[in-house]
Amino acid sequence: MTYSALLILGVVLSHSVRAECQSPPDNARNFVRVHRVHHFNGDPPSSGADTLAIWRSSADVQRFSLCTTGPNYHSCFVQGDLQPAGSGEFLFQGSECKLTLRQKGAAFVLTSSPGWERSGACVQQFSCGMYGTVEAGTFAPKKAANRSIQTDAPKARR
Repeated sequence: MTYSALLILGVVLSHSVRAECQSPPDNARNFVRVHRVHHFNGDPPSSGADTLAIWRSSADVQRFSLCTTGPNYHSCFVQGDLQPAGSGEFLFQGSECKLTLRQKGAAFVLTSSPGWERSGACVQQFSCGMYGTVEAGTFAPKKAANRSIQTDAPKARR
């Protein structure tokens, strides 16, 4: 294989394993879950921030975006429509991959089906980096002044 072919293959593969989190619309309600992230690249554990945004689209559909930070600063981005699933509960389903959001006061509790763990079928189906995951947890309201869905962890290593 030539150097040029290897270089092109490297560029293609590097883009296929990283997730790019997107900013939610201005009308989104924003939530954050701060947690400890353990790395296996030699870096000490760090603080990561998963972000959740929920909004109603112009077509009057409840939508969400979720951006998570996992080991070695890899992220996972999931976005889609939420279906009502009971009082204060919403469901996102992409084939066998499910996420449930349950409102608890001003916060939301996220639960995930099997497959969202590292190398699971769900993280491979959605926009997740090589070590991206979606973990259950409670998302508290985020300050209105900060609408960005960036995390406080460094960018993913590629």
